[in-house]
Amino acid sequence: MTAKKQTIWVACTLGAEAPLREELIEIGFSNIKTSKGGVKVEIGGQDPIQCAFQICLWSRIGSRVYIPIGKFKRIKDKFDIYSAIKSIEWEAWIHPNSTLAIRSSGKTSPLLRDLRFISLVAKDGIVDRIRERMGNRPSVDVLNPDLLIMINFEHGVLRVFLDASGASLHKRGYRQFQGAAPLKENLAAALLRFSGWDRRAPLVDPFCGSGTIPIEADLWARNVAPGLSKHFGIEKWPALDEKSRRFFSDLRAQAQASILSTGPEIWGLDIDGRAIEQARQNAKIAQSLARFQKRSVDELELPQNARGWIVSNVPYGHRLKGSSEWLKGLERLLEKAPSWEWSIFAMEKSLKGRSPILEKAKAKHFIRNGRLDCALISSHQLDSFS
Repeated sequence: MTAKKQTIWVACTLGAEAPLREELIEIGFSNIKTSKGGVKVEIGGQDPIQCAFQICLWSRIGSRVYIPIGKFKRIKDKFDIYSAIKSIEWEAWIHPNSTLAIRSSGKTSPLLRDLRFISLVAKDGIVDRIRERMGNRPSVDVLNPDLLIMINFEHGVLRVFLDASGASLHKRGYRQFQGAAPLKENLAAALLRFSGWDRRAPLVDPFCGSGTIPIEADLWARNVAPGLSKHFGIEKWPALDEKSRRFFSDLRAQAQASILSTGPEIWGLDIDGRAIEQARQNAKIAQSLARFQKRSVDELELPQNARGWIVSNVPYGHRLKGSSEWLKGLERLLEKAPSWEWSIFAMEKSLKGRSPILEKAKAKHFIRNGRLDCALISSHQLDSFS
């Protein structure tokens, strides 16, 4: 018999699957397949708990990490769901005195009224099995459970996952101050990787808002693990053994030791003085070396003979006021510094029309930003994302 392939699923923003795959290869995984909204990592005979923790600690682009523990076909009604869920060896993952929560996604059918109903039936299957085998049952805690269980139901197929991340991985913990339309940390990380920035050359964000892109750039360049100051859902699992806990501790210590004390010059600029102050506060919390100044794009002087990167989330959507000027400002800036590479992120509809910048763009990547259809245009095309 061939051994069953063990996998881990890593979710991300729609459109960020390619840079997530490249990032996971850099972390140390090799057999990765992309799909809509994430990637599947085949880990062979490796410990899935250790691999999941490693991804939680080091992934800048992922949003959640799932360990699959069950797949059931031909599910037609609540009785099929109950039986399928109850057949899983839950006693290996949760104790009677622990707490759990279940979240369901997918598509319902006339016999399965809604996703909340699926979660309720699944909960009954889990607690009944634990009570029958261990004499008592775990309780439900929807806000802060010891074990978060994810269920996906589509086309009669029920898939069951354990959520290793807990809170979304984009929540680094440093963004205490933010503007009206903040960019999520993991989306900023995806834009930086798409941009082709080499993590050595200077980088400038001339529309930095509360500073997410410059802060993420600095932390990436200095090899600061994005999850170093966080605790993940997987660390609360009742069934964790001492070996796993020791692995978590050792991996954190290694990550701490790998941080670089210096990095490239990184600046964030904005005409909004309040946003600049927020960016400085966020950088202080993140222990980032990125620097910020209240300055317009026309006041920015870039070294003309040096290579550097401009990466920016320009005004659009809620930040639309004054957005008609960002193209002209960037055109004037790039005329003064033609040797600089650039990557600009904006709503897709604002990246249409005639403009020297739009006409010179060599790459365009479509990425969702919440409910907005957006795109990143760049001055060059990376082979890995072509």
